[in-house]
Amino acid sequence: MIEVYKMGMSKYKDGVDKNSGLYEFDIIKQEVSGFETDKNVLIILNGVRDSEDEQLFEKIKKADVTIFIMSDSIALKTSLDIINSCDYCLHQGLNYKFNEITCEQTYSYLPELFYKHIRAEYLKKPVDMYLKFNKVLFGGNNLNRQDKFDAYQLEDPDNTLVSSLLKIYGDETVDNRIEYTKYLDVLAHYRYSLVICRDEYRNTNWLTSRFFESVAVDCLPIIDEDYDKQCQITSKIKVDDIYGMKLYMDIMNISNNRERTLEMYHARIIDRQNIFAATIWYIINRNK
Repeated sequence: MIEVYKMGMSKYKDGVDKNSGLYEFDIIKQEVSGFETDKNVLIILNGVRDSEDEQLFEKIKKADVTIFIMSDSIALKTSLDIINSCDYCLHQGLNYKFNEITCEQTYSYLPELFYKHIRAEYLKKPVDMYLKFNKVLFGGNNLNRQDKFDAYQLEDPDNTLVSSLLKIYGDETVDNRIEYTKYLDVLAHYRYSLVICRDEYRNTNWLTSRFFESVAVDCLPIIDEDYDKQCQITSKIKVDDIYGMKLYMDIMNISNNRERTLEMYHARIIDRQNIFAATIWYIINRNK
């Protein structure tokens, strides 16, 4: 039996998913639904830890195989005891090992799984390139990346180059984000998106799903210099402020540069989109 457990479910009592947590929960359940095993397998997805999650320690003790899916590094601060009680941790730091994690760990390929499911839905009703806005869409918050918000003028109401759906932390928190699947539909109607990352992700080569979801809906991601510094999945052509972003758009709008770059990204990701499920299957069966 395989149980997929999502931490912090009390956060979603209103059913609104602005941070893709429920979407992630759903696609992981879909991926493992066809697995057959006589082992008691527990897959834990990180989230905002609440009182109900304290039952996890008993669940871990009873399970034959325990896997922690870390899709946000905040779990290193809030749930490290749970992570290190598991057999395996799958995270999004590509080719990176976290010293705090004492169980086995590796890259999860969860962002590629996002691509797989989002792409499948998008291809049912793709948006013609000529109907897409020739602008940049950015959705996210300013937590530990205010420097990037300033560099790309994301909070400037006079910035006509970028459409933003933001959550701003400050004296008063303002949240203008929308439900995740609705965000994907909006994203599909833009030619470009901006991909930046938080400060703690810059030296761990942490790949967020933003790059992958953008490619999945044929929206070309414009990559900040601190995202995927090793360029293992993204192009070596990156930007560091709004002026570089504008120049990149000008270049991509020439001839078929935008379409060719998207084709390159699709080819890179397609080869990786089933590795998440393969990794889970391997962990479950490695000690048979």
